This record gives sequence, structure tokens and C-alpha cells, in this order.
Amino acid sequence: MSKFLREGLVAGAAGGLAMAVYLLLVVEPILAEAIALEEQGSDAHQALFTRGAQQLGGAVGTVLYGAFLGVLLGATVALVRHRLRGDDWQRAVRVAATAFVSALLVPFLKYPPNPPGVGDPSTVGRRTALYLLFVGISVIGAWSGWRLSRTLAARGLPPRPAVIAGATLYVVAMGVAGLLLPGSGNMVSLPAELVWRFRIASLGGTALLVAVTGVVLGWRLGQHPRAGVEEVGSRA
Repeated sequence: MSKFLREGLVAGAAGGLAMAVYLLLVVEPILAEAIALEEQGSDAHQALFTRGAQQLGGAVGTVLYGAFLGVLLGATVALVRHRLRGDDWQRAVRVAATAFVSALLVPFLKYPPNPPGVGDPSTVGRRTALYLLFVGISVIGAWSGWRLSRTLAARGLPPRPAVIAGATLYVVAMGVAGLLLPGSGNMVSLPAELVWRFRIASLGGTALLVAVTGVVLGWRLGQHPRAGVEEVGSRA
């Protein structure tokens, strides 16, 4: 397990670095535009830190976040690798893709991120709790769908119908959760075009983070296939 955690840490840091550069080049201009519009409002206030300090802190936080994500992906690959087909590169990429869809893309559809100037600051705690709740439901739903497909396949159902059944369970569960959970209730005072540019750019950064982390993790694990098998087998 330690090998997977170590490689996940390195891969996640690489993904976080790639995302930090992407945010600086792509998202920062959009943020600057949103901040300029926010400062024109009556509620504008002096920031505690300069924009340069905020960018540096954001970059460091992004790398740390990527490293944390990489550790989680590495641990997940170690736990489920014996249940997945293919080599470690394929397994890592598959786990990363599943994590992106269930923990990031689907929650984005319900609770997309917003630039400064959108949403009441007093409701940040509520909005964060709703988002994390939806992420938890999505991850559990994805796991349940996977378990259902494996169970059906073990009972003799062909692979394709088994996968369709698991995917259907996930889609239905998330559809119900999306209808039952309240919306964020944000009041958008910025131009809609600017808000959606920020949201799509943010999603792109997240996709880059997960893609780089998954590919680097799979590549690094693939360099020592025998060591990975021996280590997991010794702890089974």
C-alpha cells in the first residue's frame, strides 16, 4: 500500500502543478474581470492580501490539493486493482476517470462554482455543506452501481447488461438526489456570460488535474509492476 500512496502523492503533486499553471493562465483573467466588477458594487471592501499573494497562496494550495487527491487515487487503485482488468496504467486511468465523473463532474452539474460577486457570503457554510453532501451521495452511488454490475456479472449476466444496470442505478440515484436537494440559491449579479466562462474554465482545470494525476500515477506504477503485485499480495 505504501508504494501506491507514495506514487499517488507524486502524481497528484504533478497534477496540482499543472492545474496551478492552468488557473494562472486561463482562470485568472476571468477572475480579474469578476473582481473588477465586484469592486464597483457598494459592498466592495479592501482585501487583506494583495492579488499576487492570493495567487501564490492559491498555487500552493492547488499543489497540496492535488497531492491529497493523488494519495486518495493511489489508495483506491491499491484496494481495487485485483478487481479491475488490464495493467496498472489502465487501472489508474480508469479509477481517475470514475473519480472525475462521480466526485467532480456530476456535482458540478448541480452546484457549479461561482466567481467572486456571486452568492451571499453568509450562506457559504450552507452551500458548502450541500455540495459536500451531493459529492458523498454521488461517490456512494457510483460505488453501489459498480457493486451491482459486479454482482450481476458474477451471477451469469453478460458484461454489457451488467454495466448498463449499474449505470442505470447511478443515474436514477443522482436524478432523485438532484431533485430532492435544494439549489444553491445564489443571486447572480454578474453577467451570465462571465459566470459561465468561469465555471467552464474551472471545470477544465479540474479535468486537467485528474487527467495528469491519473496518467502519471499509471505511468509510475507501470514502471514497477512486479513490486506492486508483491507488495499488495504480501498485505492481502
